[in-house]
Amino acid sequence: MMRDFFNNLRRLDIESIYNTFVGLPPQQQTIALVGTIVAVLLLTILPISLAGSQLGALETDVTHAQKRIDDAVVEITKYNEAKNRMTQIEQQFARQSGESLLAVIPRLATAAGVTSETPTEGLPESFDVYEVEKVSFTVPSAPLDQVVKFIYQLESNPQRIIRINKLKITPSYQSRTQLKAEFREVSAYKLVGQAK
Repeated sequence: MMRDFFNNLRRLDIESIYNTFVGLPPQQQTIALVGTIVAVLLLTILPISLAGSQLGALETDVTHAQKRIDDAVVEITKYNEAKNRMTQIEQQFARQSGESLLAVIPRLATAAGVTSETPTEGLPESFDVYEVEKVSFTVPSAPLDQVVKFIYQLESNPQRIIRINKLKITPSYQSRTQLKAEFREVSAYKLVGQAK
């Protein structure tokens, strides 16, 4: 296409065009000159401006596409984090022992050096995927460090998923250096159908 343009340009007789231009009256020379300048400007500026507007539209499209890609990457990262967390929870449930919460609490209390009253079993709850075993009990008198150790052992127990939902700690009537801890609701979770 460009080759045809240059071949046609060579065929033009520049000298005859110049002679024709010079032979025109001054007013027509001015009009021809202005027309030629306008035509040259249109032939150079119009394609450049069209290309510039198309580039601007392409840049906008690229920016929108990059934002969608960034959003997708964020969502994929969130999904992978949730999937990893779910895998950890499933593994934690799989490692659980079938030991009852009524048996776990006295054992952990002894290991922490505190004495607990016999736990009272609450009404268990069952959901689609998991079941909740609930108990309540009191540690009538123990020093702060032993109470904290006992709470830590309950909530970080590797054999059962245990959470303290309601806890009230007050100074003991027997001694001001001792605390009374009322565990009003302690829950243990297990998957539905998991052996007891």
